[in-house]
Amino acid sequence: MEAHATSADSARRAFVSAAGTDVKIQGSISALTAETSGPREALAQYRQALHLAHQVHSPLDEARALEGIARCAAHAGDRKAALAALREAVALYQRIGAATAGTAAAYLAALEAEDRNSDAFRTLADVMIHQN
Repeated sequence: MEAHATSADSARRAFVSAAGTDVKIQGSISALTAETSGPREALAQYRQALHLAHQVHSPLDEARALEGIARCAAHAGDRKAALAALREAVALYQRIGAATAGTAAAYLAALEAEDRNSDAFRTLADVMIHQN
């Protein structure tokens, strides 16, 4: 019975190791796609990386995929999706104490400031339109 448990544990570790490698490869493919084909094309790749990272319980790879999704969404002009994904990424980075938490948090702060400025500009434009 103990030999069977050890064999099952070894098989499980091998599967998790292989899946973890797949996650890292998918993350690299996502980043390469963003660089070579553009963020719109990379979005599906980052979503696949997120799915794989979630399956193997890798919060660091989940955060990296979420940050990639956020950057793609921001580039595509979907600020709401970018902010949501980046907030989740920053929370994961901070929870696990990742070194990249500060960089992602700074990017989040910049997007939030840009979002506030955009909202203020739209409000000002609306006021000016209604005054005329």
